[in-house]
Amino acid sequence: AKYESTHTLVKTLTNGTTALVASDSGKLIAADITGGNVTVTLPSAQVGLTFRLIVHKSDTGNDEFNINTAVSTSFFKGGISHSHDGGDNASVEANGSSNYQLSCVDAEAGTEVTVVCDGTHWYVSGRSVSTEPPTFAG
Repeated sequence: AKYESTHTLVKTLTNGTTALVASDSGKLIAADITGGNVTVTLPSAQVGLTFRLIVHKSDTGNDEFNINTAVSTSFFKGGISHSHDGGDNASVEANGSSNYQLSCVDAEAGTEVTVVCDGTHWYVSGRSVSTEPPTFAG
């Protein structure tokens, strides 16, 4: 009870597609991709919505972690850093004008993405730990 007023709620997702809702804002979204691909659809754009999404898994499968905006006119702005145990590092940027899908192929534990909405678009930052760099599309 000591930390009850300041604790972070956790929402766990497993394989399949999940649509987040505005009341999920502020929660840690824990995506368990052990059983297969996980796709998250963000709610309709509203000022201040914030989601921190992390990936965890307990297998070596090549599963994907995907984040989509609710509509194709609400774009990602910002970027994701990419790393792999071989020391490969890169930055992948959303173009801010047509990208509304983020795909982290073969995501591994340690993949973490934060998205914050300005009422129209989603500002994205984080890191992808994977053999493949993430991609923005739309």
